[in-house]
Amino acid sequence: MEAKELDVFIQGVIAYFKEVLGEDPEIGTPYLQNTQDKSHLYDYTGIIGLSGSYRGAIYITCEQGILLDIVERFLGIKNPEAQHLRDMAGELANTIAGNVSRVFGNAFHISVPIIMNGTPNYLALPIEIPAYVIPISVRGKKAALVVGMRKNE
Repeated sequence: MEAKELDVFIQGVIAYFKEVLGEDPEIGTPYLQNTQDKSHLYDYTGIIGLSGSYRGAIYITCEQGILLDIVERFLGIKNPEAQHLRDMAGELANTIAGNVSRVFGNAFHISVPIIMNGTPNYLALPIEIPAYVIPISVRGKKAALVVGMRKNE
């Protein structure tokens, strides 16, 4: 994965939070995922598979507080139920993947999101595709976008 491809995802994350919460997130330095390290995994995770011109997957994993902020601001629900938070985790992953698909073209296909709640003990993308972790902080709450994709030849 090239730096310019990773930057497309970073810009997508910045645009999403700017639009939905009205502020830029802090983006940490991306690093290569170590499958034994789960320090970047949080309370809710939305996973999107990639196919077509690229193969791989992305996932965004968030502390509950970020999703609470998004649900309140976006849906106007002050005390959301767990289902609202799960739905928003899937919507967040889907929106970021959908927005970057405009850059990667019509042959960049995304799956329906898979949603996990609770911090996973282990979550890795296929070993043959290196994945990069992009740390995110919004309003003092943590998240990470993990991107692992390879162009099909």
